[in-house]
Order: sequence, then structure tokens, then C-alpha cells
Amino acid sequence: MATHTKEHYQIGIICALHTEAAAVIAMLDEPHPKLASQKDDPNDYSFGRIGVHNLVIACLPAGVIGKTTATTVANNMKRSFPIKIGLMVGIGGGVSSKKSDIRLGDIAVSQPTGSHGGVFQWDYGKTEQGGEFHHSGTLDKPPIALLNALQSLKIHDITKGIPLEDALTTMATNNPRMVEEFGYEYQGADEDQLFQSAYDHPAGETCEDCDVKEVIERKARKNTIPIVFYGNIASGNQVMKHGIARDRIAKKEGVICFEMEAAGLMDNFPCLVIRGICDYVDSHKNKIWQPYAAATAAAFARILLGFVEKQEVADTPVQQQYAILPFSRNADFVGRDDIFQSLDQLLPLTTTYQTAAIWGLGGCGKTQMALEYTYRWQQETSGSVFWVRGDTEASFSQSYSEIAKESGISFDLKGEDLLLAVQTWVEQLPNCLLVLDNVDDLRIFKKVYGHQNIDPSPSPELLRFVPRKNGMVLWTSRDNSILGRLVDFSRGVEVRGMSDREALELFQSRSGRPRSELPSDEESELLNLLENLPLAVSQSAAYIRSTRSTLKLYIEMLKESEIEQSELLDYEFSDVHRQSDMPNSVMKTWIISMKQIAKESQCAEKILNTIAYLDNQGLPFEVLSAAGGDGFKKHEILQAAGRLVDYSFLQAQITTEAAPPAYQEHRLVQLATRKALTKAKQNSEFSGNAIQIMERLFPNGTYETWSSCRVYLPLALKSVLWKEADGYKDMAPGLLGKIGRYYWEEGRYDEAERLELQALDLRRSMLGVKHPDTILAMANLASTWQQQNRSNEAEQLQLQVLNLQKSVVGEKHPDTIGAMANLASTWQQQGRSNEAEKLQLQVLKLRKSVVGEKHPSTILAMANLASTWQQQNRSNEAEQLQLQVLDLQKSVVGEKHPSTILAMANLASTWQQQNRSNEAEQLQLQVLDLQKSVVGEKHPSTILAMANLASMWHQQGRFSEAEKLQLQVLNLRKSVVGENHPDTILAMASLASTWRQQGRSSEAENLDLQVLALYKSVVGEKHPDTILAMASLASTWQQQNRSNEAEQLQLQVLDLQKSVVGEKHPSTILAMANLASMWHQQGRFSEAERLQLQVLNLRKSVVGEKHPDTIKDMASLASTWHQQGRFSEAEKL
Repeated sequence: MATHTKEHYQIGIICALHTEAAAVIAMLDEPHPKLASQKDDPNDYSFGRIGVHNLVIACLPAGVIGKTTATTVANNMKRSFPIKIGLMVGIGGGVSSKKSDIRLGDIAVSQPTGSHGGVFQWDYGKTEQGGEFHHSGTLDKPPIALLNALQSLKIHDITKGIPLEDALTTMATNNPRMVEEFGYEYQGADEDQLFQSAYDHPAGETCEDCDVKEVIERKARKNTIPIVFYGNIASGNQVMKHGIARDRIAKKEGVICFEMEAAGLMDNFPCLVIRGICDYVDSHKNKIWQPYAAATAAAFARILLGFVEKQEVADTPVQQQYAILPFSRNADFVGRDDIFQSLDQLLPLTTTYQTAAIWGLGGCGKTQMALEYTYRWQQETSGSVFWVRGDTEASFSQSYSEIAKESGISFDLKGEDLLLAVQTWVEQLPNCLLVLDNVDDLRIFKKVYGHQNIDPSPSPELLRFVPRKNGMVLWTSRDNSILGRLVDFSRGVEVRGMSDREALELFQSRSGRPRSELPSDEESELLNLLENLPLAVSQSAAYIRSTRSTLKLYIEMLKESEIEQSELLDYEFSDVHRQSDMPNSVMKTWIISMKQIAKESQCAEKILNTIAYLDNQGLPFEVLSAAGGDGFKKHEILQAAGRLVDYSFLQAQITTEAAPPAYQEHRLVQLATRKALTKAKQNSEFSGNAIQIMERLFPNGTYETWSSCRVYLPLALKSVLWKEADGYKDMAPGLLGKIGRYYWEEGRYDEAERLELQALDLRRSMLGVKHPDTILAMANLASTWQQQNRSNEAEQLQLQVLNLQKSVVGEKHPDTIGAMANLASTWQQQGRSNEAEKLQLQVLKLRKSVVGEKHPSTILAMANLASTWQQQNRSNEAEQLQLQVLDLQKSVVGEKHPSTILAMANLASTWQQQNRSNEAEQLQLQVLDLQKSVVGEKHPSTILAMANLASMWHQQGRFSEAEKLQLQVLNLRKSVVGENHPDTILAMASLASTWRQQGRSSEAENLDLQVLALYKSVVGEKHPDTILAMASLASTWQQQNRSNEAEQLQLQVLDLQKSVVGEKHPSTILAMANLASMWHQQGRFSEAERLQLQVLNLRKSVVGEKHPDTIKDMASLASTWHQQGRFSEAEKL
């Protein structure tokens, strides 16, 4: 036997199933031994001879059928052997009709018919208006050598017939086991039933239960010799099992057979398709005819090869494959499987013309992905690949010149003639992929309408020369508007940053660091800083590798300053897989895009430059509109924002349908923008724009504006960082004050203080200490200190404010009177109610004389004075004044005004103090109902009204009702102001007190501990609220009979009160009284007596002998004397 090499096999046969391959092998005149397999070819081959032709036979992998697999197997075969013609041999489903009375076991052969080349993909196309599906695309026809042989065979059939029966008999004689055990024989006319198209097969594997009335009666044949039918074969990605759909497609396209592989071969593997009919493409499919149908197809293939001239095969040229790629394959390429899956779906292995685009931010790896995809495509298809640069007209023309040189196109052609010649030549190639890389300026390819064009240079309209009749075209661009302009909207794939795993793998491979599945802390930090952007990751890896610096040092430099960070990200590194004339740093890459945007849209340029100085997340449309500047309409702003989205500089965030759009910007893009502006000496201008916009848009901080404040807060905070901004010292204090006020309203007093200090420093430096804005900043800061219970510091600053107001605007100016009122409030907080009262009386008198008795500020002064009287337990006087306040508020601002409702709440509190519980409760219920109707159920004022009502019920001993309402208050405060807000913590403390009164000391203790921990973290260990929380916990421990722990904690409380507010403060005196009460309960009457005497003397000196607290202290002392048996003294007291 002669020795054969791969060069001897020029005819290839592909089968989908082992049943089919076995039949082909059984038809061989002579089997050949296997040849050594090729490294990059996973196919399993059989070899042999039929007549004068050597054949190589491949079968699709077990269980993996379909056109994609067929394409892969065929392309592997073409790489390993010099295949000139091929056959696809196997089984298929026949379409029987009046014109073609196809029976099971007959043969369908692909022959060009109508508009098809013999095979078409029946499920490729699109559903158009009205729901009708329209097939699109054309597949190649079989090679001329096979069509010539087919014609000769058909002539022979007319004169002498096709000896199919002889071939089948020979197979059965030589391979009896195939017939006896595997069914490679005619199955009988009784097993050949064709049902009506509309009749569906019932459940079950056989047709035993099918209605025989639905069987179509057909004339019996004279013999069992298969008949050959020629025409179009329909190939698809899915199994056809529906009679009506089968007939509709068959009638329209002239189909005689359906199958699933041929569409993947026709343009890549020049072949004729031969199918033995094993079913009728309906729901009545079964497998009993498959072996015989495979045998009839193999028999026809054997006979056909006898009509193929050996010389004609030799003269048939092998499909030439071209490859013009700018770089070798990148062995370090990482991941991006999701992108490739999307591209595979958009560019399936088919011969119909396909186009797709990958787009994304510069530096996200588009070129590298296109390069890797091209190498993969070339390996899978053995097709031709071309790489065309689309960044400029010159680079496009140069790329086409290289293709012309490779193809042998005449050198005499120039300009558009050359471009047209290359386009025509590429379109004639049977299988090719053309990549158009870096198509960032779409105007080069097509005129662009719809947005302002600052640089309206004429378009060369290069799209005219891009292939559009055959093969595949893959575009890469930074500009999302390539979708809809150069490719269909549905044919784009956005490329973003890598996944964490991919970025880690890229960094480790490029930096030379050890590979690991999990990142180190430093690797995670770096990749997070670089936001997994491939070019930035490659830059950092190259820098570390070339400078041999440590990762820790690199991160330190990256975080050291913005200048250092931008320099590192401007580092250019050598890369054999990138164009030498293209920038190789993220900074330079993005600056190119920025220049392109500047050419197209002045509005987009201004937006990009301004928002570089704001936070990169949650950019509302209003900010973009303001950044665009005056003179642009809303639709122009939207178009400009759209262009920034197109370039991936902005990303539109998901909002509700009714909400205006919001955007986010890549953090490193902001850095690149600021670097460019600094270089152009425009950084002061645009950072000034940013702070001016925020100063204008940021709300006043009241509850009604909180939702807007939360949107603008991160933007505003970022804007005040740029001290080089034009007008910074003029605008920053006002914005800082607004933000501080919002923090103050939310109870975030530490944050408010930090900003108010900055605002005050700026006001002092710019305007001087006596300017009204400076004095206002001082007053705001003092108000914050007061809320932090730093009353001594607040008092000192308020005294300064008062003196300054007197000297600047005079004693009777409203601002001066306001300063007096604030100072009085601080004295009241310090327990200095007598001094507070005197000052409040002055305030009231001045306001009456300056603004009148019915002015809101006068009424407020009356309310504050009443509050002081209430604190002094002068409840009758407080009530009379509060009734006046309430009447005035009703007449001045109306019954439902928040000020009126507050006056009602204050009066209810006084009635509660007077033990007029029912009246107080009724009024408080009215307050609650009004608050709900006026400001809503979740407004802080409404929640406060609920808390006050719960407090009343608590004082009345109605603990169950109080608890239910307190739980509602707590949940509302958590959702409205947050878990760490002082009001929320107070709600927890009130609930704990109720649980303690209910004897639920364990639950109370748990909540007391939470309250104490929160106060310590939010307001600090020495804050009065924290000290009060300690006292509450001590009371709970006392209730649990944990006397020693309770005493130790109460001693701490007393020491803290003395150091924080002083020995004579009411809070300190109360702490002494509580400690004395503990000692009394412990039977330590002598110690209790000594402390109670001190308490009594202090009360008399601070609040007077008739104050209720003083009287209560006298009663406590009398109780102790009584316990000591000093009955006479106790009775007198």
C-alpha cells in the first residue's frame, strides 16, 4: 500500500453524526491508515479512497451539532489538508409536495435554485412591520468541479440510471453487521407515513397513537430504489418540527430538505450537500429511518465522486487566505469573555454580510480586544483578516494601500479609484473579517448632523469604501454615536473596565508579580484607584516593572498629590501591541477625545471642564445645564451631555421615568481634564464656575429641601476644595454656610462646625471682623456650639457677636436684638434662667418698639420668655403668655401655620406641667393631627409631636400606649434622619425609660447601653446627653439591684457634671439628688442626709425656696430623717 501524506487529500467529507460517518466509511473502496494529528487541529479523521480520489472524512464531536460546530470542524480540516472540494453527507428532513413526492430514504442534493446557491439559512433575517419574518443573506454555491460532476451524473441518470441499489447492496454484503444490528436497510412503506401539516404528534415516542385519518394517502412506488431530488436545502440553528411552518418556508424558497449544519460551511468550505431523508420535518420525527437515510446519502456521494474528474480537482485553486494585521498576537491578553460572547452573537459564523462595533472610553482595551478577536476568528474560520486604521483619512488610505499591495491590485490606481478597487476585491473574498480601528472622528466616514460643529471640515465620506456586500466588518470607536450612524443601533458592544479578576491577572502578568487567585491588599487598593481600566493597569505595571519600585511606593506616589498622580498616569511605556504613533497613556488618550469634543460642541466642552471640579457621581441635569452656560437651550444641553456619554466620559444613571436624567463621570477622566486645564491656565476659570454653580443651586437646608441637599452635597463639598478658583473667597463662605446649615438641621453638628469655622476664617480674612457677613458667620458657629452643649464657648462667641452688632448697626437693630435673643437662649440652656429672663424681657421690649407687637420676631420673643418661665416652674405666667402667643399666631399667620402649631405644643407642655393631663393630651392630639395634615407624617415636626404625646402618656403612667407610640417614633426617626441622629438616640432613650417603668429592666438595659455607645460616638463622652445616658443606665442597674455598679456609674455622672457644667448647674444638682436617693435605698441614711442637705442648699440658692424641685428635695430629706427615727424634725420639714 502506498504511503500517503496530507498533501494527497484534496477532497474532504464532513458528517454531523457517527451514523452518517459510518455509512461513508462503508462505501470506501480502500481505507487508509490514520495520519499523525496536527497540534492545533482537534478533529478526528478517517482516510480512504473511492475510485481515483483520496478522501479525508471528519465527524462533528459527539453531542455537539449545528452550523457553528460544522464551521469549526471544516476550518480545522482546511488548515490541516489542501482541501479543494468537499461534501457534506448525512441525513435531513424532507419536504414532500405535489411537485416533489419525496419519501423516506430518498436523497436531497443542494443545487443552485432561484436566488439561492443551493443552501440558505432559513432562520436568519429579521421580523418586520406586521410581524412577518424576512430571510436575508446569501450563501455561496458549490464549486464548479462538483456542479460539473452533478450535471454529468444527472445525464447518466436519464440514460442509464443511478446505481444506488448496487452501492447499497455492496455495503450490506461487505458489512452485514450494519444491516443486522444497526438498521442500515430500507424500513418498509408501512413505516413511511406523511401526516397532514396541521396535525401535531401526540405524546409518545412512536406514532402508534396518531390518528391514521390524518395520514396523507400517496401512490405506492414500484420499487424501493431511492429517488434523488435537486434543489434548495434549508439550514438553520434550530430543529424544524412544525408542518405548517415547514410548508410555508418551502413554498416561498423552493426547499426540498431541512437540516442544521450546511449554512456553516458554504462560504468557508466549498462543498455539495447530500442528505438522505429520514423524516418529514414535523412533530412526528423518529429515528428508525436515520441509518438507511445515511446509507443512501453515502451511496449517492460514492457514485457522484465517480463523475468528478481528478484533473479538475487538481486544477481547482485552494482558497487563498490573506492576513494583514499590525501586531502579533498578545500572549498576555486577559479575559473579557463577556465581550467576545457578545461579538460571537453579533458576528456569527455565516457568509451573510455582518457588521458590529465595540465602543468605550479611551484606554478600556478596545484595540486589544479587536486584535484578540481577529486572531480567534482567523483560527476558527481560516478566513482572511484585514486591519484598517480609521483615525484619519490618511491612515485609512494607507491601510487600503497595504491591502492593494497584498492583493495585486494595480499600482497605477490612486485616490478613490484605489479605495474602490480594494473594496470590490475584499467583497469578492468568500470569507473575511475587516477591522476598522480607532474610528473616533465619525465625520471622516459620514457627514454628521444633529449637533453643533465648531470645526465643520468637509467629510471625505469614507463609508462609501467600506465593504458591505460580503464578509464581516468590526469597528472600534470611543464614540457611542457610531451606533445608528455607521452601524445599526442593535449591533454595538460597550466596553467598560475589567472585572476585579481580569484586572488582577493583567496587572500580575504585566508587572511580573507572582500569580495568585486572590489579590493582596495593596493590589486591591491599586486596582480600585485605577478603577480596573486596562490601559491604566498596564501603565502602572510597566512603571513598577521598569523602575523596580515596590507596589507600596507606587500607591503612595499615586495618592501623594494630584500632580503626582497625573504624572504617573501620563507615563508612556513601550508596547509591541500598540501603534507607535498612538498615545500610550490614559492622560494623552483622553486629551485626544477632549480635543475632538471641543471641535464638535462648545457646550459639551464647557460641561466637561466644569464638572471636573465636582464630585464624579450623581451629577443632576441642572448642574450640567448650569455648566454649559447661558445661551444654550435645554435640547442643546441634552445633546451636549449625549456627546459626553457617547465618548464614555459620562454615564447616564438609572432614574425613574419622571425624574430628570443624572450622570456620573469617570474619576480619572476628571483628573485628565484638570491636568489639561491647568496646563492651559484655565483651571481657575472652571473651578470658579463649579463653585459658583453650587453656591447658586445648593438649597437653604430646611427639612423641605433635604432631598435636594442630599443630591447636591457631594458636589458642593468637592467644589469648595479648589482654592485657586476665581472668586473663591467671595463664594466659598456662602456655600460653606449653606452646607453647614444643612448639617445643623440634620443634627450633624460636628460636620457643621468644621464648615462654619472655614466660612468664618474666610469672612474674617476677606471682609474683616466687623462686616455683617462675618458677624453672621460667628452667630451660626455659636448656634452650632450651643447645639453641641458647648454653652460656655457659645456664650463667649455670642457676647462678641452682640458687642459687634451694637457697635456696627446699633442697639436697636434687628440683628442686635437677634443676638441678644440667642445669648438668652444659651443662658437658659446653662440653667441661668433668671439672667435669661432679664435679657428676654429686654428683647421683647425692643422688638415691640422696633418692629411692632404683631411682628413674628416679637411673637417668637414672647414664646421664648414663656419657655423660660416654664423652666422656672412659673407655669401660670407661662400659660398666660403662651395663650397670648397662640392668639397672635392665629391672627397673624393663621391656624395651620407651623408657628401656630408650635405655640399649641408649647401650651400643651405647660398644661402637662400643671397636671392638667386631659387638656394637655387633647391639645397635643390636635397638634399631631395638624402637623400630619400640614407638613406630612414623616416631617420632623410631626415626629416631635408624636414624641411629646408619648411623653405625656408616659408621665400619666399609660406605659403601654406610650411604648407603642415611642416605637413608631423610633422607626420614623431612623428612616427620616438616620440611626445616629441625636433625635433618634433620644427616641431610644425615651423608649428605654418606658421599658424601665414597665419593669422590663433587661430590655431597658440593652437599649440604655446602645444609647450610651451612640452618644459617645456621636457627641463625645463629656456631652450632657452622654452623661444623662449614663445616669439612665445607672437607674436601670439600680432597678436590677446591681447597687454597686449603679453607684459607681452615678459617681462618674456627678464628677462629669461638675467638670462640664459646674457645681451649681441644675444637672449637677440633679445628679447629687439621684446619688443621695441611691444611698437612701441602700439604707445608708447618714451619707444620704449629708448629700441631701447640700442638694437642698444649692436648690434654694439657684432656683429659690418655692421652686418645685426645692420642695421635692425637702420631702426627700424629711423621708431620710424619718428613716433615722428623727420624727419631729421630719414632721416640721
